[in-house]
Amino acid sequence: MRLFTLLFILTITSCFFQSCGNKQEAVVEVKKKFIEGSNSFELLMFDTINKIDANGFKQGKWIVRKLPGNIVIESGMYINNQKQGCWVRHGLKGEFIDSIYYEKDIPKN
Repeated sequence: MRLFTLLFILTITSCFFQSCGNKQEAVVEVKKKFIEGSNSFELLMFDTINKIDANGFKQGKWIVRKLPGNIVIESGMYINNQKQGCWVRHGLKGEFIDSIYYEKDIPKN
């Protein structure tokens, strides 16, 4: 009886591993770029980022990246092509450098 149970478990296990080996990994694209008329924007985890309006102005949340590695260099908000509010800067390894507060594209101390 033990031999039968062992053979059964080995058969099921080998079938499982064979089927896993033939499966292809699903590719999940987190970021997509869209262009609608004169507007362009990206989606990142269902959040609209890097939007350019019909007048060519940057609007809303922006994330600036560096390739290769797609490392975030800085992030913050734009209103009518001007930096507004808190912007966070990161180094080339993704480490925090500093944060700067802007009012109409002018850094405030």
